[in-house]
Amino acid sequence: MFDAYKRFFRFAGEQKGTWYKGMAFELLRSIFEALQFAALLIVLRALVEQNMTGATPWMAFGIMTVSVAGAALCWYLAHNSEGHADYCMCAEKRIHIGERMKYMPMGYFNAQSLGSLTAVATSTMEDLESMSFAVIARTVVGMIRTTIFSLAVLCFDWRIGLIFLLGMLLFLWVNSLLLKKSRELSPGRLAAQTRLVDAVLEYIQGMSVVRAFHGDKAANQTLNRTIEETEQQNFKLERKRIPYNVLEQIVLRVTAVVAILLSIWFFLQGSMTLFACLMVVVSAFLVYSELESAGEMFFMLPMIDASIDRVEEIDCAPRMDEGGSVQTPKHCDISFEHVDFSYGERKIIRDVSFTIPEGTTTAIVGPSGSGKTTLTSLMARFWDVDSGAVKLGGIDVKDYALDSLMRNFSMVFQRVYLFND
Repeated sequence: MFDAYKRFFRFAGEQKGTWYKGMAFELLRSIFEALQFAALLIVLRALVEQNMTGATPWMAFGIMTVSVAGAALCWYLAHNSEGHADYCMCAEKRIHIGERMKYMPMGYFNAQSLGSLTAVATSTMEDLESMSFAVIARTVVGMIRTTIFSLAVLCFDWRIGLIFLLGMLLFLWVNSLLLKKSRELSPGRLAAQTRLVDAVLEYIQGMSVVRAFHGDKAANQTLNRTIEETEQQNFKLERKRIPYNVLEQIVLRVTAVVAILLSIWFFLQGSMTLFACLMVVVSAFLVYSELESAGEMFFMLPMIDASIDRVEEIDCAPRMDEGGSVQTPKHCDISFEHVDFSYGERKIIRDVSFTIPEGTTTAIVGPSGSGKTTLTSLMARFWDVDSGAVKLGGIDVKDYALDSLMRNFSMVFQRVYLFND
């Protein structure tokens, strides 16, 4: 669990400080809300000790006013900071993905598929944007507030305080089982979402071809199959989550009931005052309130972790200009020297040599699939050759930094969309 938190804040980059500020406001909000408990204790003490005066309700009212106003202000500041950090973090990552993709060889896109990369920039980032705001803040604050509340009760009565802390430890044990199950299922859900994005893109891009060849039925079946798979993965997550969440709630509720019964028994045995007993009864309804509401959010931590994995995978992709430098060619002749190229195991170009002199017009003609687009793409180093060399101005395109190479090209491709099947 704590590794997931550390990784998230490391992933947040420049927005980490804003996230920390939002979390601090969340903690202050919890403290202000806890002041309502202090106001209640003042009234309870006055009633138990039969020392109620005109100042007592005013004091309780003043504390309640400070509590409500402080909690409202901190809620606004926390959500403002967290929302800003969340949005900017994802915006920066999307821009980073776009910049990084500019330097990837086209072979990477061929291997990874357009749908996979689109899913990272859309649905995966959307998961991070929608989940992290609630999950990170509520789970961290829930644990911190419960710990502080339990320690405060410990000061009144160490026995009840230990009961509350024990309940929290049992909750975290059940939660560890929940997180383990979530880690097993989260990659499958993410893979299903990726396949869905891939299928939708393929369907939309090939709509005209599908209709022209009356392939609507087959295309619809493929799309529907990926939708059903995504639904099944999400339902599976929900079904596996519910028993653990129920067990978490049972642990917290039973612990609260045990604390109440023990405090009553201690009072009847004479080892606890009436005021302390009433204080424990009231606190039992409050100590786990934040943790209970955050219980369902813990299940999403591994989903955030899996999403971060997918985003960071892009940084592991090769760069086209590794080892390249800024080059200024003396002329713009393009030459192929004994070039071989393959898509995986499939050989497309074998021992091709030709020269396109500067200032001339060249037509590359051939049937569909013969390698015309591939030849052109090799010039701009969208792919790298298997053997041989492609040169611009007598300089191997691999010796150019990508930006200096692309300054010498202006390319427009006309494509006919093809289906995977």
